[in-house]
Amino acid sequence: MKFNETETLDEWAIRVQTYEQGRALMRLAEGHSIEEVLAEMSQRIVNKLKYPIINAIHTIPSTYDAEASQESYKKLYLEKHNR
Repeated sequence: MKFNETETLDEWAIRVQTYEQGRALMRLAEGHSIEEVLAEMSQRIVNKLKYPIINAIHTIPSTYDAEASQESYKKLYLEKHNR
């Protein structure tokens, strides 16, 4: 089950929930314990719902300049307090 870029996160969450509930019911029918099935289902839902958010964070182009930030910090705080 993959995230579809054209759907909203709400739509994705409903699709994940429906899929995982169906999978959980099949595992219960196979004789697995309720505790085991619920723990696995919740973990799988959380992992799937995190994916599009984490993926979006990793694909954002970074314009952060660490060296400029360090210099600015030194000027504003370190040099000011060391005088």
